[in-house]
Amino acid sequence: VFIRVLGKELLGINSLFNNIMTLISVVEFGIGTVFTYYMYEPLKNGDTYRTTQTYNYFKVTYRKISVILLAIMISIMPIILRLTDTRVSLYILASYYLIYILSATISNFYYINYAVFIANQEEHIVARIQTGLMVLFYTVQIILLFVLKSMMAYLICYFAYVSTLAIVVNFHLKK
Repeated sequence: VFIRVLGKELLGINSLFNNIMTLISVVEFGIGTVFTYYMYEPLKNGDTYRTTQTYNYFKVTYRKISVILLAIMISIMPIILRLTDTRVSLYILASYYLIYILSATISNFYYINYAVFIANQEEHIVARIQTGLMVLFYTVQIILLFVLKSMMAYLICYFAYVSTLAIVVNFHLKK
């Protein structure tokens, strides 16, 4: 659907930006694993005080890392845009990249909430939420591609998916 509607050039740009976000997000993966490890015992033992302390410490740490990653992503933006050989204007290309950056930052900011479910061995809750939202938003993205034929609409829909997922998981965590 993507290639048929938007073409190979925009598919290439989409793939490039996805790969960049994946590489940058690898930086934080170790911390999520460490957090999950440290959260498991207090959650298992019902130690609310230690659970809260650990959560708050890692939440602040994760947010700091997210801000650093955001700064890195913004600082490499001119290089990425200049290295991209495309007919798409730099302004439009920068807009696409900024939506990717914002999506990645929101995802990083709220990953800590997903990790609580994993540590508490309730990953299935997040998986169900994620699957339901994916089906909904992928359907909307396909419709938007056919109707509007717009990469911007496609990316805004992706941003809405990431934001909605973070909000819904956060809501379930606070239950």
